[in-house]
Order: sequence, then structure tokens, then C-alpha cells
Amino acid sequence: MDHSESIQDKYGETYTLTVDEGRLENEITVFRILKSGCCSEIGHAHVVAHETSFELSDIFIDTAVRVPPKSCGVTLPQWFRLLCDKQYDTENFRERGLGTVLLAKVIARIRLTGRELFGAMHGDLARLGKWYAHHGFHASSNRITLQFNKNLKSLNCYS
Repeated sequence: MDHSESIQDKYGETYTLTVDEGRLENEITVFRILKSGCCSEIGHAHVVAHETSFELSDIFIDTAVRVPPKSCGVTLPQWFRLLCDKQYDTENFRERGLGTVLLAKVIARIRLTGRELFGAMHGDLARLGKWYAHHGFHASSNRITLQFNKNLKSLNCYS
């Protein structure tokens, strides 16, 4: 892990963002969101470096993450036993603004290079197209692109 920081969702709940930096061309940089106090990954973004651009190959926030029961403060070994015994809660992390925070972190990192960021949308293309367009991307068909220039607005994120 190259970098770790605390981030917040739009309700003020705190999470840990980790970044594992790809060092070579075509290596993936992985951004992960972890539930604080727990080892569960609740979201991620994968970015691939190309010679003149970066590809956002995946961005995802989970809808059913297994987390320790809220009422018990468990240690990591105890948490693995709870998983094996299927004694856990599931929690939906969408609609909390975490995707926006994650995208903002990706854009901030890529903006420093001045290179284009592109990717493909999968799923509800109309909804995703509006979301990416709201964050400065040009969305066409299932493709998204973001050119960095001085007129690009900053993203409103919660951290």
C-alpha cells in the first residue's frame, strides 16, 4: 500500500481509502475503500496507465458487504470466526456519495499528469452517463472521456 487516508460519506461516516500505485505502463493502480474498524472492502477503482492516457477500468461500490455485527467489538481473528459461522450483518454502501469521493480521488491523481482519463460504462447507461457528465466527463454511447483543462470544475466530495 502506497497511501492511506480517512474519507467521509455524505452522512459523515468515516472510511479508509487506500491506494496501491502501479509503477509501470499497463500496471493497475488500485483505490480501495474500507469500512473503518473492519477489513471489509466496500468499494474500489482500478486505473490502468497507458502511454498517453489512463483508463478507468472499474469503479464499484458494493451493495451487500459482510460486516461485524454493530453491537459487538470484535478482533480480527474473532471476525474471521464469525464469517465462518455466518454470524455477520450485511450493509449497502451505495447512495452515500462514496462513488463520488472515489472518482474525485482518481481524478485528482490523474489531473496531476495532464493526461486523458477514459473508460467504458456498464449497466444503466443513462444514469451512469448523467453521473459522469456531472463530474466533467464527456459520455457517448458507453464510452467516457475526461480531458483536463483549466475550465474543469472541481468535484464536490465529502472529505
